[in-house]
Amino acid sequence: MIRLIITSLILFFSTSFAFSKDRIDLKESEVLSNLFWDYENSIKEPEQYRQFIVPKNGKDLFLKNFKLVAIFAPYVEEYVGCCVRDEYDFVLSFNPNINSKELVKFFSEKKCATKSSIDEREVNFLKGKTSGGKLDVISCPVDSFPKLDNFAKESVNNPKSKTIPKILPEGTYRIGIDIPAGEYQLKVFKDDRLDLSGFYRVYTDSSNKLNSTVTVDSFKNVTYVTVKEGQYFEFGRAIAEKVK
Repeated sequence: MIRLIITSLILFFSTSFAFSKDRIDLKESEVLSNLFWDYENSIKEPEQYRQFIVPKNGKDLFLKNFKLVAIFAPYVEEYVGCCVRDEYDFVLSFNPNINSKELVKFFSEKKCATKSSIDEREVNFLKGKTSGGKLDVISCPVDSFPKLDNFAKESVNNPKSKTIPKILPEGTYRIGIDIPAGEYQLKVFKDDRLDLSGFYRVYTDSSNKLNSTVTVDSFKNVTYVTVKEGQYFEFGRAIAEKVK
């Protein structure tokens, strides 16, 4: 179980948890939704494969009565070298006087962990963007959120959306929700020190992927995979790009 301890980063602000018209209590299915997070105006760091995102319109977003301050999310515009960090970092204003049982349960089920440190760029980004509390950073694997797809669905339905990057980092994607169906080119990570092989698996049942596998293979350099709506597409040690 996650212990929501105060990390080596402890920032002090004037704490305020007052209910107001700007407060939005998120459902679990809305934690990553672009209805509430300002993905369009995120601060992007392509060389670090990440983006910093704050709530839209200055709203106060809460999950299980704890304020969500920001998200550090994966962002891949162009592959510039190993390795893409396939995680979401949730920044919470943690109040020890509020019962954290439900929050701990939520993040534990997502296989998340409290982050032990935070770098200087993240500290600078957070300055002035929150009005309260001691901050905890919870790091979660991207594939822990297969059903939190409000922003992904809108991206599939709207080809002009910037939510789906041109280059996809390694991970697991549900076709028709996270990314559209079609043919994808996979390229193995470039690292002159290592002789790397990539791998992929296409399956139909997330609860029993071994027995629902459509195709699975490892490869060198480059390969092509075609996926259909409703399938799951998992790949590692590689990046993917949709073939036009």
